[in-house]
Amino acid sequence: MFKIVRLLNFYLLCVAALLISSCGGQLDILSGLNENDANQVIVLLQSKDITASKISVPGRTVTYTIKVGSSDAQDALKLLVDNKLPKIKSAGLAEVYPVGGGGLIPSPGQEKAQMMMALQGEIENMLLVLPGIVQARAVIVLPDPSIIRERSTTAPQTTASIAVVYNPIDSKGTASVSTDDIKYLVASAVPELSPSAVTVLMASNVPVQFSSPKPAPSPTNTVATASLVDDRDDSLLLIFGGIAAGGLVLGVLALLRAIVLRSRLRRLERHASDAENI
Repeated sequence: MFKIVRLLNFYLLCVAALLISSCGGQLDILSGLNENDANQVIVLLQSKDITASKISVPGRTVTYTIKVGSSDAQDALKLLVDNKLPKIKSAGLAEVYPVGGGGLIPSPGQEKAQMMMALQGEIENMLLVLPGIVQARAVIVLPDPSIIRERSTTAPQTTASIAVVYNPIDSKGTASVSTDDIKYLVASAVPELSPSAVTVLMASNVPVQFSSPKPAPSPTNTVATASLVDDRDDSLLLIFGGIAAGGLVLGVLALLRAIVLRSRLRRLERHASDAENI
């Protein structure tokens, strides 16, 4: 009887494990986002009919995690890569010169390098605010005024190189901002920088082409795939139904065996009491 009960429990555990494995859960595809970046990701995924949820993670600074269904994880990640989300932000003044972050007095070279990094980060973050801009990189070259030069030598001028990736607003690949707008915007943010000394390279956002793309299924292949899926679902239902039926039969047999053993025990007790009376 105990063996039958153990076997019944084993079958029930197997059924539970198969049911859990057949149900898809949710996966974390992004974490450590601020609320604005998390909202952008949610809007993009939902516009492509991918159900996503935003989970807040408490801490010193509240961050957000994006969850999607395990069946949608691959499509969601490809969509984020194609649209370059979340946007990569560079260190600006607040990061390079944090409040209360002073220590030893930096050297002039370190101070210049920190100022350059902060200035480039501020320009990149400013460009990302413009509509349609998905990525921006800036390199500023400031001449060193402490270098002694001859009077006949022309002092080098401040220059800037800007690379921008944008989402086009029409089928012709038109950007929402022009190169001249970016030149004047960057020149106004850097001292002694002329718009003519700003080089701007703009490129439209091109989705990543993964290797070995899957061919589009023909209607015949689609029907065949659908029939295979249906057959697999029917097979799973038959397997689960067979396991459940087997467990039910074992349970009934265990119950009948317990009843038979109990009746035999009562008969033995009666025979024993009759023998004592004789």
